[in-house]
Amino acid sequence: MRMPHGLAVVVATAARPTGAAPIVSAEATRARVIALKAPTASARPHDMAVTTTVLESGPKTKLPPALFPERRGTALSSDAPRMTAFMLRSFHVQVDDVPIDGWVSHKAKAVLKLLLLDRSRPVLKEELIERLWPETEPEAGKNNLNVAVHHLRRTLARGHPDFPFVVVRNGSYRLDDRLMVWTDIEAFEQHMRRAGELERMQRPLEAMGEYASCVALHQHELLAEDRYDRSLVPLRQRFRDHFLDALDRLARHHLEGRDQVACTSACAKILTLDPCNEAAHRTLMKCYAMLGQPNLVQLQYRSCVNVLLRELGVAPSTDTTALYRALARGEASAPH
Repeated sequence: MRMPHGLAVVVATAARPTGAAPIVSAEATRARVIALKAPTASARPHDMAVTTTVLESGPKTKLPPALFPERRGTALSSDAPRMTAFMLRSFHVQVDDVPIDGWVSHKAKAVLKLLLLDRSRPVLKEELIERLWPETEPEAGKNNLNVAVHHLRRTLARGHPDFPFVVVRNGSYRLDDRLMVWTDIEAFEQHMRRAGELERMQRPLEAMGEYASCVALHQHELLAEDRYDRSLVPLRQRFRDHFLDALDRLARHHLEGRDQVACTSACAKILTLDPCNEAAHRTLMKCYAMLGQPNLVQLQYRSCVNVLLRELGVAPSTDTTALYRALARGEASAPH
């Protein structure tokens, strides 16, 4: 997960006696500030404007375990291999129990990524050539694609020899339908859909378990090693938005359940990706007020003011300012 420039995090350690109620008291909370290293060596002190308090230990909200959807494929043969692919963390592929690494051909790897990104349809030969060799003459592009697919088949065969893996039909390419495939992006989308269904059925605890599974799957932006591939921007943004939505729902759920540890952790992840997210700042202010920590409420509000001014040149919304003033007066200390 990419850290915003100069993010500062306040970490609070919460201790409670054995058998105590699962509420973190103000007296049991200690805070210390950690300035996380910026991605470049040119970070300046005044860039440290986003501050979040994260509780290191404390009560945990009981959620159903994260269950990952089954692999999808056509079980036409018991000899068909299984493929596992991760794209929301460092790209990794495994065929049966064999990790596929040490790629000789980067273009072969790129072809596999494109075939995995949307398995609902075959990919046209022209589309692959345009994506991978945009400035090449059609005939040369066709030859390059044939070579890349040949290398791809040989590479995947390390995990399961004598299986074709890639099928070419009517000028289109797709993974063999017999292949049993599991990808983290498909699992992520299934969990998001299921969470929405469960919320509409008024089964919030189960929905939170689905959102938690989404958060567990989304370790990095989509295909982070291809960060400068502009064609991936819309899809990458979609996964990012869903990830932030899952975190926001979890944060509010934990706040309502008075699980300050999980609440601050979820909000910190939101602000790592989106420092200007006022909803996360407001949730944190409510959480600190619940803990009886007016100094942290003020610190979070000031952090929100600073980052909005620096990044967007605007002031906080009236909702954020009104909440801060109410909390400063000792009002609205519990979530509404």
